[in-house]
Amino acid sequence: MRSPVAIVLIAALLTGVAYQAVTPFFAFGALLNAAASNHDVALERWVDYPALRSSVARSLASGASEGSNAAVAGLAGAFGGIVGGAIGDAVATPAGVRELLGLGPLSSWAVADVRTMHDQAIRHYRAWDRFEVTVTEHHLTGDALTYVFERRGLGWRLTGITIA
Repeated sequence: MRSPVAIVLIAALLTGVAYQAVTPFFAFGALLNAAASNHDVALERWVDYPALRSSVARSLASGASEGSNAAVAGLAGAFGGIVGGAIGDAVATPAGVRELLGLGPLSSWAVADVRTMHDQAIRHYRAWDRFEVTVTEHHLTGDALTYVFERRGLGWRLTGITIA
């Protein structure tokens, strides 16, 4: 018979592993809730703005070089026709993240429509510290858009997007 202390330690370890495995699924929902409530401080908890800024600039540069003009034009149009690093600067703000999620003033989507679109998204791990949520038909680009979350300490933060 095992000692009660060993059983409690094993149960605690399994609980910790399970918690770490499911938290990114909840992180995306929490990001949507923070964006929908227009609560910038709560949104800041879920977004790494400097990483997001550089990711958007890289994604747009690679999309333009690969000829994915419709997706780049859709995103640039949503942010007033600006391009490149300037879009990265515009997206890496609370208002930009809300727009990217379909919850900003430029979006014609209702919150319920955005939640439905995101509920149907494909969610998966890329690595133990990287989780991706892919929306197959994004409201701004018309193409697939992937939200990239990376582990920061014990939590997850939006660190980038990839435009397909």
